[in-house]
Amino acid sequence: MNNLIKVKIFVSNLISQIIIILFSRDQSPISNKLLVINTEKLGDLIISADFLYSIGVNGYYEECDLLISEKFSSLFDWKELRFNCISINKNKYRYNLLYRLKIIFLIRRNRYSHVINITQERGMINEELTFISGVKRKTAIKGTSLYLPNIILSRNNKLYADILDVPGKNEYERLSYYLSKNKIGLVNNNNIFGDEQIPLNVINSKLKAKNFIIIAPMSSELDKSWGINNYKQLCSILDDDVVLLGKEEERNKLDSICAGRNNIINMGGRLSFKQIAVLMRYCNLYIGNDSGLTHFAHQFNTPLIAIIGGGKYGKFFPYKEREDAVFLYDKMECFGCDWNCIHDKKYCLINVTPESVLETISLFYKSKKGGSGIGSFKNPVI
Repeated sequence: MNNLIKVKIFVSNLISQIIIILFSRDQSPISNKLLVINTEKLGDLIISADFLYSIGVNGYYEECDLLISEKFSSLFDWKELRFNCISINKNKYRYNLLYRLKIIFLIRRNRYSHVINITQERGMINEELTFISGVKRKTAIKGTSLYLPNIILSRNNKLYADILDVPGKNEYERLSYYLSKNKIGLVNNNNIFGDEQIPLNVINSKLKAKNFIIIAPMSSELDKSWGINNYKQLCSILDDDVVLLGKEEERNKLDSICAGRNNIINMGGRLSFKQIAVLMRYCNLYIGNDSGLTHFAHQFNTPLIAIIGGGKYGKFFPYKEREDAVFLYDKMECFGCDWNCIHDKKYCLINVTPESVLETISLFYKSKKGGSGIGSFKNPVI
């Protein structure tokens, strides 16, 4: 981390502390209204989907709002989720004072009765958004943070009414524990992503049949990626029709996988969340990394193979075990290193070969035909 970035972070944290002091005075709520804050990545939002829907349909709150990053504002069907969306641009919030004040006054004007900060790592911006609400009942799902200095974390923890710290639980289990503690039943509903009946050939004219595999080779964190060359090799030995997913800026890398292959369609950056949801419902199988799209497939109960490594093993994946969700890795003693790798290479990932993934795909098809179940391959296949 260079000195300029360190200075920006220091100044941003200092401004946050000043704003918290200025705007954290308690207000009396005007109704039984909830605000949930999670402005992090796609996977963080997907993993909270059951939690959010369970609260929304519980009926305890008169109204529920969810504060998220603006790039995910179309992720959910808000009416089905039973939440209202408040979206923000975090960079703009951090560096544009007028925009920051606009969001602050919007949140304070709503006069919530309860705010829950479910952000997994409790960054300073999410802390600020929680404290400026003027709510007496503020809840954090965990008492630790990767990003906050201990002195700030200790001070902030004193400002929460409840901190639900459950050591040893993955993030999905933390949220589920909150529900059980508050006597709220856990409910799953995939329609919260929209239930549009979009024909496959409207998404792409080549998608006339439903027998295709989705592959999402990219990840927002390179440490979590199995590697573009491994995916290229896997696709070279696959006979199935393949749809590649990713971001617009990743299209060139995805094109390198498609080279010379007529059975591969590059849809990187071309689909909305609703269209991706349709593909997840129709595909035979999904293959990807520890990424937001893999969380998406898992939420849809789409049969999946995820190559996840050990850096954050158990923090997110695996969760919600099911027979047709297989997580591939090479189990090593250093699992849980948070990707501070002690080896020259990430062997927990690279020891998973394209051939072992192909073998797992074969087992999946065999199980669909009534053979032995794919569930026997929940352990590493290397």
